[in-house]
Amino acid sequence: MTNTLSSQLLYDWVGRHLTEKPLTIIPLVGGWSDRRIYRVTTPTKTLILVDSSAELVGLKDFVVIDQALARNQVDVPEIMAVDFELGYLLETDFGDVSLFSQLSADNSSHWYRRVVDELARIQKCQPPKEYSLSRFDAEHCRIEWKLFTKHYLQERHHVLLDPYHCRLQDVWSLLFATMQEQPQVFVHRDYHSQNLMVLPDEKLGVIDFQSAKWGPITYDLVSLLKDCYLDWPTDQVHEWLKEFQPLLWAATDLPAVHLQQFRRWFDLTGLQRHLKVLGQMARNIRTDPNFPNAKDLPRVERYVLDVCARYPELSELSKLLENLIEPNK
Repeated sequence: MTNTLSSQLLYDWVGRHLTEKPLTIIPLVGGWSDRRIYRVTTPTKTLILVDSSAELVGLKDFVVIDQALARNQVDVPEIMAVDFELGYLLETDFGDVSLFSQLSADNSSHWYRRVVDELARIQKCQPPKEYSLSRFDAEHCRIEWKLFTKHYLQERHHVLLDPYHCRLQDVWSLLFATMQEQPQVFVHRDYHSQNLMVLPDEKLGVIDFQSAKWGPITYDLVSLLKDCYLDWPTDQVHEWLKEFQPLLWAATDLPAVHLQQFRRWFDLTGLQRHLKVLGQMARNIRTDPNFPNAKDLPRVERYVLDVCARYPELSELSKLLENLIEPNK
């Protein structure tokens, strides 16, 4: 590590918790947050070091959620040491083999059945009584909606919002109502192939759950089956929905719901998620010309256009987006 004040603090902190020497600390490529991730290597093991000094509140959330998931037999990293003042955390290392790297057309159904079994355990999880897991409330959904309107519509495509205000408000209201009318469960929020690690014996390790919320039952299933980093034929996704919906309902002991209703929840919840992602991607592309996920933007746009085309109440949004996206293809 470079011998700066920050890196020396990290090195000294790790050294106090690991007696084995020598040790090396190597940075890993992180996600879209301000957290910095490192791999710590000693003569006998590797661990993951998380530097959350830029977002201390998120570190406390991570620890509480990690413990809650572990109590429900979800395979999450074991926390070896944590310092809430410095923002440092040391945890077990799930390695580099993500589900994303293992999926193919031939094995996808096999893996997704295992992933949905894990999801059922997550959805049954209850947060500790002393911890208030935040919800997908109106304020949160408006913040995510503004990511879409500001960064994707205004900044990326130079759309003047005033002429569309009422129509966009109607779409927001529809999506928010759809999310609220569903059964509410423990939601990972980024339950996709890059946050699921393949462990020995085909076990699955779950990571990157610090943004978990209490929210709609279809949210994580959308993240999984309409993954921002890979896609499957629509017919295949619908077959999985028919297979997995009864499994999730049985696991959470919910009253039966018609598949058509479930699919509508799935589609509209997915639209809310993917509009937010469009805003995030547009913002990151604008601020970082080398943003690595820029190549995935067209996939997310296709998800959005596909849902808009299938629901008459989204026809105005569909026309607006088609005019923005189609000329750029």
